[in-house]
Amino acid sequence: MGTSIIASILSLIFAFAQGAHTIQVPADPIEVDGDTVSRVVTPATEVDTLRVAGEDGLYQSTESGWTKLGPPPPPGKLIDGGADSDLMMAGDHEPCGRGGSSVSLQRSSDDGQTWSAVDGAAGYRPLAIWPESDLVLASSCLGLHTSLDGGLTWSPVEGIEPGWEVTSFATVPQADGGGPVVLVGLTGEGGTSYLRSIDFTDSSAPVVSSDLRTYYAIGGLTGKDDTYVLAALDGIWISEDAGASWERSRSGLEDVTLDRDPLEYGLPQDMNPNAYGLLSVARLSGERPGIVVGSVDGLYTSYQDSPDWTRIEGTSGRVTGIVVSSDGTLLLFATDDGVYRIDIVTST
Repeated sequence: MGTSIIASILSLIFAFAQGAHTIQVPADPIEVDGDTVSRVVTPATEVDTLRVAGEDGLYQSTESGWTKLGPPPPPGKLIDGGADSDLMMAGDHEPCGRGGSSVSLQRSSDDGQTWSAVDGAAGYRPLAIWPESDLVLASSCLGLHTSLDGGLTWSPVEGIEPGWEVTSFATVPQADGGGPVVLVGLTGEGGTSYLRSIDFTDSSAPVVSSDLRTYYAIGGLTGKDDTYVLAALDGIWISEDAGASWERSRSGLEDVTLDRDPLEYGLPQDMNPNAYGLLSVARLSGERPGIVVGSVDGLYTSYQDSPDWTRIEGTSGRVTGIVVSSDGTLLLFATDDGVYRIDIVTST
C-alpha cells in the first residue's frame, strides 16, 4: 500500500469488526512510491512507529502511510535499537545443515544512513539490540552469540550447546525493569526443538534455563514478564509461570494445527507437511489485549475477553513474521509474497 491517498483508495480493503476493534486488511503488499517492501525491521523494544525496507529505501510508518528514512539497507534480517538509538544491524546465515551462502553482518551507527561490515561475523543473523547496555544478540549455525560493545565483537553464549540452530526467538519485556530476558527455540537435526529462557541481567554472565518445553519442528515465541507463549505444530501453548507449567489453546486453529503432539504420537501418515503449522506469534497490546498468530495460511487472533481463535479474513499464505506497534494500532506481517500492513481501529 503506497503513501498516496489515491493508492489507498484504490486498494481493495477487507474490514470486519471484532468486539471493540475494526481490522482493515489490504489486498496487496506494502508498496512505497513503486518500491515493494520485502522486509520488516525488528525493534528490540516496543515502539509506536514501525520500519520496513525495500529495494529502494528504508521507510518508517506514519498515520497515513510511510516516509523514507534512508537508502536501502544491506541484505538479511534487519533489527534496530528502538526510538532512542541510531544502531541498526543486518545479516543472515546460510540454511544450517543444508549448505548455501551466508550474508556478512553489517552495522550502522547512524540510523541506517551508512553501513560497514563487522569483522569476523560472516553468517550471523542479528536478533536484538539493547542500546542502554550495548548488548546485541545474533545467531549462526554454531549457536547463539552475544556482543557487549554494540555489535563490534562477538562471543558464544555459554550454556547453549554448539550445533543447535536458533529457529525461534523473542524478547520478553519485564515490568520491573529487570532483564533483558529472551526466549529461544533450539532445533536439532531430527526436528526436535527445545525452548529455553535466558536472563541477561548480568550481560557478561547470562543465565540459561533448562529446557522449558520440548516440541516438534519450528514455531513462534512471544512473552511478557512471566507469561511465555509458544506457537507450535499442535497449537498455542501458554505458561503464566515462566515455563513451569503449560496449557494448550487450539479452539479455532483446527485447520492449521495437529490435534496430537507429534513428538508423542508421530506425524499422520497422510499429512501434507505444508498444510499445518504455526510460524510466528506476537502480543496485541492496547485497549483490547490478546495474541495474534501467523500460520501456514493467514493470521488468527485471540483476545483475553474472547479466547477462542478467529481467522482474520483477507489474510493468506505462510506468515513468517509479525511486528505490532506498542499501542496495538498497527500490525505488520510478512509472507512469501511481501509485507502487509494492518491498521487496527478502536471503535467508538
